[in-house]
Amino acid sequence: MNEINNKEYFTGFSDGYQAGRQSVGIHMQNYPVVTLCGSTKFKDDFIEAQKNLTLQGYIVISVGLFGHSGDDLDGKKEMLDDMHKRKIDLADEIFVINKGGYIGSSTKSEIAYATEHNKKTRYLEEVQN
Repeated sequence: MNEINNKEYFTGFSDGYQAGRQSVGIHMQNYPVVTLCGSTKFKDDFIEAQKNLTLQGYIVISVGLFGHSGDDLDGKKEMLDDMHKRKIDLADEIFVINKGGYIGSSTKSEIAYATEHNKKTRYLEEVQN
């Protein structure tokens, strides 16, 4: 059991498990899923966003490697870009790490993909047009 903003939240494992929790008066909550998008050069901001969104009650999907922060992609960028779009498929929304207003080409393609698939898009910083 976790307490977030004075509310108790649980994860359910099966209908029987949830029914058992409900029968003893325990509040059940569904958690929205968010995929983080943005340049991997902002590794610390990804980690901070993951922490903050988790504490807000989100299931957070993030990148597996930080290529612009020193991780060796070893020729796997194309695969990792495609994999990240599959992570967007799993999410209810995306959260864009746009530190200093920076949105690179890969992130732009992820935002376009999310929009095409009717995913809500939120940003770390206000977007300037």
